[in-house]
Amino acid sequence: MISDVETLEMRACCDAAERAIVGAGRSIRRIVALAECRSTQDSAAEMAASESGVLVFAGRQSDGRGRLGRRWVQRGGLGIACTLAFAATEETHRFVSLAAGVAAAQAIEDVFNAAPIAPSPVVGIRWPNDVVERSSGRKLAGVLIEARQVAGRKLLLIGIGINVGQESSDWPSDLVERAVSLRQLGSAADRPLVLAALVSRLDEALGAIGQESGRAVLLEAWKRRDVLLGTTRTFTFSGARVGGLVESIEPTLEIVIRQSDGLGLVLQAGTTSLVAN
Repeated sequence: MISDVETLEMRACCDAAERAIVGAGRSIRRIVALAECRSTQDSAAEMAASESGVLVFAGRQSDGRGRLGRRWVQRGGLGIACTLAFAATEETHRFVSLAAGVAAAQAIEDVFNAAPIAPSPVVGIRWPNDVVERSSGRKLAGVLIEARQVAGRKLLLIGIGINVGQESSDWPSDLVERAVSLRQLGSAADRPLVLAALVSRLDEALGAIGQESGRAVLLEAWKRRDVLLGTTRTFTFSGARVGGLVESIEPTLEIVIRQSDGLGLVLQAGTTSLVAN
């Protein structure tokens, strides 16, 4: 049951998001707000038809998806759950994940900078695009990119979830030490403010991937926030687990690690996954 308060907040979210793309709207052209749905990924695919630029935001989602088959459930109006249906070109396809991760990180930083009632956390990105509190590694936001054939056209579904209003008691036991919300870090920001910041940054980032100079700026922004560089990590690659010191990451291309025996190993980004600690 959606309360009157949540209904009013949904309207505020939609209004704030639409204002954020007025005069811009290069990549995001239409905002659709749903009180609740199973998955914003599926709803965006259904509503987009062959139209690129439709962003679906849900007050609640009961069966959202995260990366590697994980679930992302958004209950009780506590977080952001949205998906943009986007038509990338062959040239820009591999930069979409990079753009989405950077946009989510920048939006969170914008929210803290707009109302600095608490020290702004240092936000990092954990390859490929998890947004985390750098000091603890706890997850603030996640990104899921899925490709779909919709009405005979290939669209990318860019799903982004941001933890906004959760308290410690709202997390299941397996997430208490792994997830964190903006509220837990001292922000009083509501969902309309966070969604507006995200829509603005995502529209800007996706517009940038069409030019080499824009892609270079995004890559530098990603690397400044990289939390894996210089740490020892385990990855799955070609059906096996491999571990070592992360020496470099080119997020759309490769990861270079130094194994304990001194051997360097290059992992292709597209077929590699980070093993959770």
